[in-house]
Amino acid sequence: MTFRFQSEYKYKAQVKFFSQDRKGYEWPGGGKAYNLDDSDVHAIKLRCLGGEKICYGGWVTGNAKLYWGVGADGQQRCSSCCYTCNGGQTPVIHLK
Repeated sequence: MTFRFQSEYKYKAQVKFFSQDRKGYEWPGGGKAYNLDDSDVHAIKLRCLGGEKICYGGWVTGNAKLYWGVGADGQQRCSSCCYTCNGGQTPVIHLK
């Protein structure tokens, strides 16, 4: 599954992904995150299980209080930040 992001925020951003079906499973894991350091569209490919529900969490680099989706810890609520792993790709997700 490929998630596509474009940061339109004025500062650098980071994203992580959280499985809603496998407790504690996240990408990239190990306390790391994917960096969005420019306004280009970034394609992030995840190896996930077919049918698995994956939610993204994004935040401003250095300030996790400013977040998108489920946030840096995966604990926030969101209305449209989760996708089902189906081998395809998401539309471009714009972080503003």
